[in-house]
Amino acid sequence: MQRIRTPQHLLYEVLYPPFKWKGLVCLAFISTFLGVIAGTYLVTPQWEATAKILVRENPRLQPVLFKELVRPGEQTQKVKPSSNIVEIMISREMAQEAVEKFGLDKRLYQKKNEPPDLRDKVKRLITNLLIEYPKSALIAIGLLEEEEKDYVADAVDDFMDDWEDISTAEESDVVSIGIWGETPQLATDISNFIAERTMTKTLELANINNVKAYEFAKSQLPIVSEKLKAAEEQLRAFKRDNSIAEPDEEIKIKMNRIDKVEADIAQVEGDRKENSEKIRELKSHLDEQEKGIIEAGFIAGNTLVVNLKTSLAEQEATLSSLRAEKTEKHPDVIALQNKINETKETLRQEIQKIVASKTETMSPIYQNLVERLIDAQIDEFVLSIRWMSLSSTRKSLKDTTMALSDKSTELGRLAREVDILDALYKDFQTQVEELQILNKSAISDVDMRVIDPGFVPESADPSWPSWKIVIPVGFLVALLTALVFPFVIEYWGDSVRAWEVEEVLGKPIAGEIPRA
Repeated sequence: MQRIRTPQHLLYEVLYPPFKWKGLVCLAFISTFLGVIAGTYLVTPQWEATAKILVRENPRLQPVLFKELVRPGEQTQKVKPSSNIVEIMISREMAQEAVEKFGLDKRLYQKKNEPPDLRDKVKRLITNLLIEYPKSALIAIGLLEEEEKDYVADAVDDFMDDWEDISTAEESDVVSIGIWGETPQLATDISNFIAERTMTKTLELANINNVKAYEFAKSQLPIVSEKLKAAEEQLRAFKRDNSIAEPDEEIKIKMNRIDKVEADIAQVEGDRKENSEKIRELKSHLDEQEKGIIEAGFIAGNTLVVNLKTSLAEQEATLSSLRAEKTEKHPDVIALQNKINETKETLRQEIQKIVASKTETMSPIYQNLVERLIDAQIDEFVLSIRWMSLSSTRKSLKDTTMALSDKSTELGRLAREVDILDALYKDFQTQVEELQILNKSAISDVDMRVIDPGFVPESADPSWPSWKIVIPVGFLVALLTALVFPFVIEYWGDSVRAWEVEEVLGKPIAGEIPRA
């Protein structure tokens, strides 16, 4: 027969285990409460500083300072600017900047290797017992490989996981930058640093193209300057070595002289042709006369005549050179021309003496023909000398002009290189100045303003752990644990209550012995 459980039985099941195991209940309560207190003590005190910034779309108000600099077109915002700002704040790069600036990696190293207080020493001991020593044993037997510790990376991970609490309020443009720090000052400094760094970083990202252009122009400026100095020195050396001032003007002067020499050659050739015709006619008149060959037989071998002809040839060559360099009215040209005339007259007189001494008395007409023939032959000789001298001068002038042309070409190339580098240097210099001004006057796509700087008073209690919360919660947790503990023991125990005998044995109870 199955017995029906009465309310008294149910009350018994509820009250019996705690009273039966009252010693263990008290021990569980005290142990749990003390464990909560001890665990809370091991938690490093943290202070929270919260900075708030207002993030809104910024209209493009930046003026166009320079026509050469082209601004990008307007972009359509498909997301709230505050969402992008939050992503920048919680980025690993931002966390690493905070770690490096405030030395969080050094703090982590000190905690793990040189704990400064009892709390950290206990935590280190627990960590060593539960993690480090077993890990070292596994490394020793070869099951694990030893890894080099990177405290910077660990500090960055800890910062991103435990130190920052950054979010934006729903339907709001305000971003809250909550930072947990081990001291009030540290939490305040980090929260304000992230707020300020986010504003500057946003500006840098908006102005990144200008920044890259500025860095490139600034790096190229000294390089172009050195190239310009080298090109200028090469140009000066070329002018100095070749004694060139204005090659184009010199070429122009040489060309004018060549034209003048060619005109003189043309005139001499005409005079020679005319004189040759004159000699031919005179010789035709004297062809049948024996005395027509006197000049050839006696004059050619006369030493004085030979010397005079040589001197006359040298003077004509000199005169051709002078005429190529100077005008007809130049004193040197006039003096040399007079000297040539004197030499020609002396030569003529000497030849006439020779002819007069070697011939018999001639009729005045015949003698006049002979004198005219002698004069024509002297003019022919002088014209030949002048033609050869002018031809030599023309060749020299052409060679000099060609050399000057080559030098002028090289000089022009060097000058163009200097001009190009100078223009490039000035352009880079201008771009550096303009980009520098542009970077300083740049405006971001978003307008951010700190509306509430982070601040924690030095006298403030830690934000966590809060003993006002921990003690009541610990008491409740300990009490709940103490009450649940005996029921767990009873559930897993094998004792049978009186009213459970029929259920266990499957047989009816004959009677009960009442309690005294």
